[in-house]
Amino acid sequence: MKAIYVVLILLSMVFVYELFLGYMQYNDIDGSSNDGSLDIKGSFQNSGVMAMYLVVQLPLMYFLILEAGSGQVKFIGNKVRGLKSLRWGIYITLFVATVFLVYKTQSRTSYLSLATISLACILLRHGHWLRRKMAAMTKGGRFAVISIMVMVVSLSACSLFAMKKASALGRMMKIAITWEHMDDFLLTGTGLGRFSWYYPQWQAEYFASHSQPPTSFFLNAGESYIIFNELLQLLKEIGLIGFALFVILMIGFFSLKSAKHFRLMRALKLTVIGILSCSLASYPLHVNYLLWLFSFCFFTAVILATSSFFSFINNRIAAVFNLKLKILSLTISVLLLSCVSVKSISLFYSYCHWMQVRGSAGSAEIRMNTYRSLEKSLGKDGKFLTDYGYVLLNEGHTAGSAIVLDDARRYFISLQTIETLSVACFENGQVNDAIACRKWLCNFLPARFGLRYELLKLYQSKNDSVNARRIANAILEMPVKIPSSRVQYIKNTAKGILEVK
Repeated sequence: MKAIYVVLILLSMVFVYELFLGYMQYNDIDGSSNDGSLDIKGSFQNSGVMAMYLVVQLPLMYFLILEAGSGQVKFIGNKVRGLKSLRWGIYITLFVATVFLVYKTQSRTSYLSLATISLACILLRHGHWLRRKMAAMTKGGRFAVISIMVMVVSLSACSLFAMKKASALGRMMKIAITWEHMDDFLLTGTGLGRFSWYYPQWQAEYFASHSQPPTSFFLNAGESYIIFNELLQLLKEIGLIGFALFVILMIGFFSLKSAKHFRLMRALKLTVIGILSCSLASYPLHVNYLLWLFSFCFFTAVILATSSFFSFINNRIAAVFNLKLKILSLTISVLLLSCVSVKSISLFYSYCHWMQVRGSAGSAEIRMNTYRSLEKSLGKDGKFLTDYGYVLLNEGHTAGSAIVLDDARRYFISLQTIETLSVACFENGQVNDAIACRKWLCNFLPARFGLRYELLKLYQSKNDSVNARRIANAILEMPVKIPSSRVQYIKNTAKGILEVK
């Protein structure tokens, strides 16, 4: 148990550090963003992730500061355990400081998570008392309480939606597009990590097949590979079978009990509830630290609830297996782990080498040779291949660039990948392939005037006046999200094309 509490103390130190870093960033706000909300990001490089992290770790901080002295952590010391008012003061200070930073980041997901954790905490601590009170009420009283709760939830949801309406509409669009493909890979899923490859294609397909999409969807279609709903994305990645197993695991997790460590068990469950609530509107399981925290809570709860069971199983195994069999099993495990470790270290070295040469200002020949050597180990990394194709294009190797970029989109699809491929195809004389790439980009990001303008120029290079006029007309009909001189120039150019008889 001491090892678990040591980890909790380390987690609390990281929490305090991130909180301090957040306040340092808040004090350094210089107006680079409209209200400074995006500048408070701790070491996570994202204000929303920073806010989520602070909120979901509050239950563990509550346990460590206020409950860990209840005969469970003897090595902390009697004096500290006895200073109840001091501990309350420390926790309230941290809680208020966290809520203030979350308010400044304007993270709607963190608001939702904080409300969910608070409600779950009340139900876990006072659920029996609340049920008795509700049972003792008249039907009219129960109806009034439920009506008030529904009104509060509805008003809160409307307020969160209105806080960043464009962002909310964009997330609704992603969910709607994904929902249209629920039948695809229904049982087995796309595979872990493959959703980010399929979704751009689904978004492009949606706008290609809907001639009159909702204006809110049209304007808020951005370059995204996640849908800000982890549970739906997880369902698409692991399918119904895998998701059913995940649900069973979660039900089992929340059913775990430990009479000796019930306070810690409650804190672990509240932390997982916080992360799952964030999953409804963001991507906490794509953040390494939050994914690790989720796993830590899950396995710690299993250990606490089943420690006696594991002890019994271990004794039975010791009685059945002899020493030679144990040594053989250990040797095989070490060999397998070594093979995995060697491969991982090799990939990590290649990745670091890529990052180094990517930012270097060495000769073109040295850079090209380095990329060629790295292709052996990173040949299935779409981001590496995209960067390699871009380097080849800049060095004038258009044919090689087109081949590498075409290979890259088998693993990774992005604006840069397809746009660079279009340029490579055009310079290599493959104008029709370049047009196909540009048409796809116009469907993927329909509100981008620059992408349609590039497609217009390609049609003009082919002297295809029919399609050029069609694209020019589409440009004039496009709604403008953010007016600019560039947009006005593109519209004037399109207008000039249509005026030519």
